[in-house]
Amino acid sequence: MEQQDKGENAKAFLVNSACIRCGICVKVCPANNITLEKQIKFHDKWNICAGKILAMCLQEAI
Repeated sequence: MEQQDKGENAKAFLVNSACIRCGICVKVCPANNITLEKQIKFHDKWNICAGKILAMCLQEAI
């Protein structure tokens, strides 16, 4: 598992090697808190949607 880049106030999330960078997490995040560049990047605009994002990851990689 590798810890992804995140903003100063971001919660720590890990993305494991099962991640295929499909971008579903980016699309379902209503806070636009996740970006997909070379790797998944979590920012610091967290709200209660984090559970939804975890559940939507088809690879269970987050």
